[in-house]
Amino acid sequence: ENMGIMMIGVACGPVGLFGALLHGCGHSLIKSGLFLTAGNILHRYGSKQISAVSGLMKADHVSGWLWGTGLLFITAAPPSVLFVSEFTIVKELIGSGRIWAAVLMLLLLSCVLYGMVFSSFKMLAGERTDSGNGGLLPWYRYAPQILFLVLAAGMGLFIPESLGEFLKSAATAAMGKNP
Repeated sequence: ENMGIMMIGVACGPVGLFGALLHGCGHSLIKSGLFLTAGNILHRYGSKQISAVSGLMKADHVSGWLWGTGLLFITAAPPSVLFVSEFTIVKELIGSGRIWAAVLMLLLLSCVLYGMVFSSFKMLAGERTDSGNGGLLPWYRYAPQILFLVLAAGMGLFIPESLGEFLKSAATAAMGKNP
């Protein structure tokens, strides 16, 4: 769905393209954190199946918090940078008179949010199903995810001027207009 969001942004013109490019940057950070956390979960549970993972907050609370935070951020909950990028795109849809497209996009994103939260809730809060062996993983198995999520939250609160100018320049070059 994130690539679809970006394509909608591209179709909205320079402001939407800025939102799409920002979305791509944020998505890269958050998804990387989720993939690394999934590696920690695989290490603990020995399975890639969602149904095999339960009680993560009890088994490894750090991975649990990273997974839960990553889930919220990838679904564009504030202060995620994806909230800012999706807000920019929806605002541009509404501002350009495409209210029906904005409503449809928000409705479909709500369905995605429901599906992701529904499937992840048991992973986080269900009965513990891991082997029960071992405590927390070494700190370096959590550090990159923490960094990625902090950056994604930081960009949601404050887009660095250099990044903002770079994305505006890219949108201007691609569209031939100033966003």
